[in-house]
Amino acid sequence: MRIGKVLVAGALKLGGLIATFAAPLAPVFGAPVYGVTALGTLGGTYSYGYGINASGQVTGYSGTSTGAYNAFLYTEGAMLDLDALLAPSSPIAGQITLQIGEGINDAGQIVANGCYNSGPCEAFLLTPYSLASGSVMPSPVTLGNQHVGGSAQQTLTVTNTATANGYSEGLLASAGTGTGAAATSGSTGLIAAGNSDSPSITLGVDTSSAGHKTGSVSIDLESDGAGTEGEGVTALSPASVSVSGNVYRYAAPSIAPLNLGAFHVGTSSVSGNLTVADLNISDLALEIPRRPAIQITCDAR
Repeated sequence: MRIGKVLVAGALKLGGLIATFAAPLAPVFGAPVYGVTALGTLGGTYSYGYGINASGQVTGYSGTSTGAYNAFLYTEGAMLDLDALLAPSSPIAGQITLQIGEGINDAGQIVANGCYNSGPCEAFLLTPYSLASGSVMPSPVTLGNQHVGGSAQQTLTVTNTATANGYSEGLLASAGTGTGAAATSGSTGLIAAGNSDSPSITLGVDTSSAGHKTGSVSIDLESDGAGTEGEGVTALSPASVSVSGNVYRYAAPSIAPLNLGAFHVGTSSVSGNLTVADLNISDLALEIPRRPAIQITCDAR
């Protein structure tokens, strides 16, 4: 906690004049100490801030290099001309000059005053467009047991988790690179905010050989302004999905020759046991070998 000082006002009478003074009191808890950030200008010699939100974004107005003044947004350490931030798809883009930013809320909405190029002036509400935000499920993926050459796959559900308020871009997703035995394919169309796509992208493992298969894939995500503000495509951080599954070889049975020996015609029966074996090597990628004892009986009559 910072400790500050407060002043108490007093007065002295000096030659018919009243002189005021302030004497420091003892330190008290809770008095703030401020850092100062110069916000700059839009090229002119002055700027005035009128509103700030919880993210530290500031709006107001600033002189420009032409001697005019324009509304600004100060964000991430830079002062930006609000006119330059209007979406090209806006029906009034290029037709107005925003002169004063009066306030900004925690959603980034700005109320500003401006004038049309044709003359009339009025208030405007500016709502920022949000980039898409992607979620890919399930993760991790565990496939069921399958044989060599199998095609078991898991479809991935891709969701645009951006707020569906009419001011969020659409989401594009596509299968990216994989590591290990992971295999993926497919891509989505444009997914609107609050919506999902589940059949377009699939995830599996390499089944060309037996064994416990593991790996991971990168699902590439992009935010697309098509159909909203028309700002084009912005690459987002990819989603990583891990996958595992067991791939088994089919058993390779072998039956050993059976010699019943010599016997006479009329012998009631002759029997012997067949030996059935699995010729695969013994490892965890095999089918469970079945080695039943089979008795063969011959009737010699």
